[in-house]
Amino acid sequence: SNAISTLAWGYPSIKNFGSREEKELLDELSELIEMACSTDDRSIRETYYKEAMSIILDLAIELPVYQRCDIYVYNQDVINEDTFPDIINPYSSPLDRIWEIEFVE
Repeated sequence: SNAISTLAWGYPSIKNFGSREEKELLDELSELIEMACSTDDRSIRETYYKEAMSIILDLAIELPVYQRCDIYVYNQDVINEDTFPDIINPYSSPLDRIWEIEFVE
């Protein structure tokens, strides 16, 4: 593929320098895309593209470039901390379900 979007997940690098397994995945990906392009049936194309996206995600390289660290400050006299979500981490915060957080009565 010459599409610019392939640069985002490393297609040229994998094609030129990838392992045998990675190159086999590229061949499988190409076959799926060709099969998808050869049909007018939207549901069949969708199935092929979902399989292709799965392969792309297997091949994609992710490199975290930041450390996610958030701090939440609240006044215990105002906010009932028992109503906070059970899980608070970098991907889920007290603000995710703010409508469930209650004031102290």
